[in-house]
Amino acid sequence: DGWELEIPLPNKEKPKPSSTKPPKPKPAGEAGGTKPSSKPKPSTNTTLSIEQKLAKLQSAVTALNRQLAREVPPKILTSLNPETVRMMIDKKIITEEEWMALNPPQGYHWEVEKGKVKLVKNDGTTPTPLPAPSEPKPSPKPAPAPKPKPEPSPKPAPTPKPKPEPTPKPTPTPVDEKKVEGIAESNFKSFLSSNQIPDIAGKEKEFYNAFNFHVTSIFKDGFFGTSPFSEFTEPADHDRNLVLLQKQLKEALKLYERKVQEGAKGSSKFLGIFGDTIESAGKKVEQAKARFLKQWKEFVPVYDKVKAKVEVAKSDIIRMNNEIKYSKKKYEELKSDASNYKEVQRLAKLISDNEKQIPKEQAKVDAFAKMQAVIQR
Repeated sequence: DGWELEIPLPNKEKPKPSSTKPPKPKPAGEAGGTKPSSKPKPSTNTTLSIEQKLAKLQSAVTALNRQLAREVPPKILTSLNPETVRMMIDKKIITEEEWMALNPPQGYHWEVEKGKVKLVKNDGTTPTPLPAPSEPKPSPKPAPAPKPKPEPSPKPAPTPKPKPEPTPKPTPTPVDEKKVEGIAESNFKSFLSSNQIPDIAGKEKEFYNAFNFHVTSIFKDGFFGTSPFSEFTEPADHDRNLVLLQKQLKEALKLYERKVQEGAKGSSKFLGIFGDTIESAGKKVEQAKARFLKQWKEFVPVYDKVKAKVEVAKSDIIRMNNEIKYSKKKYEELKSDASNYKEVQRLAKLISDNEKQIPKEQAKVDAFAKMQAVIQR
């Protein structure tokens, strides 16, 4: 009991009071902080209207037809199928991405008729253009994403369960192209025979040589006229050129036979949109027949008119040769007597005129002989 003496020890520091202030958070971007997420790029996908798709597809088909028309022999695109689409892609007319963006609306498909692309209903009714929908509004720009919280340690991924193997689909029987060619050719010959029409497509070179403008222009009407066969021989006219119309029919017959051989597969379209079915291929055959028969009925009267002119030319050649023979004999009898000068002058002119005209008439006969060898009429 009493006073307590406290002696301080040397070099002994008093403990500092602990700070109660929380540590300041580090700014974003420094070590230990969370980096801000980058803004998402705006979407570049755009939806085309029906009119825009139709215009782009028509441009591609027209470009391909221009290239095919320069080939020998000339060709034309008659349908949109995997082969012709691949041809446009290979020729760099369109890309695969552009092609996939040209899909038609549900319940419709694209068809090509006379080089024109049409939007057609799938139920086989008369093709009716679908009204173009309103242009889609551009989507607003996305708001900046909030700063993500630190992610927890990733949990081990669960062991994936093995997926059941899909049931293999039966492999379709491949189409026998030789059989397709044979049946289509037989049906083509039968059509020509029943209508008494020659196989012009099988004599393409002979046809163009016989109906060449420089040859057939001798049958023109008047000095400023043109060849009466011009509209039937224009190489790029797929609606009136007889050779091209017959080729279109042959291709349509092949397409139909190919779809028939495909059976169940031939009754549906590629991706449900593109290509042909048995029904659409059959319609193309009927349309090709109708187009050719229409042009053939216009060709026959022109051909028969030229044939009649050639018959007259043959008669004129016989008559003029007889006149030359008689006039030369008479000329020799009268030329020595000057009092017969008028008759001698007339006979000399008649002989000269006939000798100039006979080669012209003979040219008509020779030109028509080449035509007749092709047309066989």
